[in-house]
Amino acid sequence: MERTPVNLADLASDLQTTLSSVLVNPQLRLDVRAESAPPAIMADANRLRQVLSNLVVTAAEMSHEGTIALRVAAHGPDQAQFTIRAPIAQDDIEGAHGVSLALSRRLVELHGGRLRVEQHEGSTLFEFILPIGELASETQDQPTFTSPKVPSELDRADEKPAL
Repeated sequence: MERTPVNLADLASDLQTTLSSVLVNPQLRLDVRAESAPPAIMADANRLRQVLSNLVVTAAEMSHEGTIALRVAAHGPDQAQFTIRAPIAQDDIEGAHGVSLALSRRLVELHGGRLRVEQHEGSTLFEFILPIGELASETQDQPTFTSPKVPSELDRADEKPAL
């Protein structure tokens, strides 16, 4: 995994645009919000997007109508909370989408979190909390590339000849 700073507002906006097109059922609506989210977390952006996409697609496949709500919020001073609430009426979500949920669960664990799935009458909650991690300071100098030193003829003048 390649962890880099991930802007959560940008991620939420991207997911709203991308995943709204996945909802082929006109009775379903996707509502994504990151209003009280930390500005960024250290994560693998592609894997985090994959987890959230998997969970929203799972919710869409198992819902008939209503709103799938994806929320990103601060959870204490050093964590971000991701929740997806969906109007899923089926009881066996783990069995029906076991591979997708297992993959999502593993990716969340690799980020230092734990995926929780709760089913209530008429709805399902997917939730995980990730540490924000050490974000690079914006004031830090950017790394620079230094080319390796190529020895010149003058550098070799002091070398003793090999026997």
